[in-house]
Amino acid sequence: MELYELECKYNEIKKKVYDKLKSTGHPNWQKRYNHSLSVGKKAYELSKLHYQDEILSEKAYLAGIIHDYCKYDTVEKYNEIIKKYNLNIKYDIRVKSIYHGILAPYIIKEELNINDEEILKAIECHVTGKENMSPLEKLIYVSDYVEDLRIGETYETSREIALQSLDRCVAYNSCSILSYLLEKKYAIFSGSLDTYNYYLKYLEPENN
Repeated sequence: MELYELECKYNEIKKKVYDKLKSTGHPNWQKRYNHSLSVGKKAYELSKLHYQDEILSEKAYLAGIIHDYCKYDTVEKYNEIIKKYNLNIKYDIRVKSIYHGILAPYIIKEELNINDEEILKAIECHVTGKENMSPLEKLIYVSDYVEDLRIGETYETSREIALQSLDRCVAYNSCSILSYLLEKKYAIFSGSLDTYNYYLKYLEPENN
């Protein structure tokens, strides 16, 4: 299916993402919506390039446009979900940016009625990545970083790598993110370290 056909097919989902982000009143909601559409487009393009699988390409597009659906949900909402589903998770403000990913499957099931486990798992790990990611998980993790609206030398380099190898791009992105967090002296979620350690082999000289 061509990209414009997917854009039409999922127009209602896009509207729900738009309405959800707008309803939060966050000053960056419009930018976040544009980012979401750009991630969907990039995930579709990279899927076509690396896998030539129609079903995967459609899932990549859909996962991309909804991956940040929960981005601006409140701490109260996150804790409500944790309690409701009896999850072995405790909200930690030091790594607050991860929760819109790891709790998204529960919220998306409830509010968007999307139950595809492959899509939900890709969204769940799109912030931190994880060891040995599936093709869809890699596509969303990478596309979130290399979508065309991001500006900067690091993003440009990452885009070039993404055209050659998703595994190398995961490694490069993971390394870049950890470097940024360390520079800023921010807390690092253990899952991000797992991703870095697993994919580091793709950055070693003999694998370049």
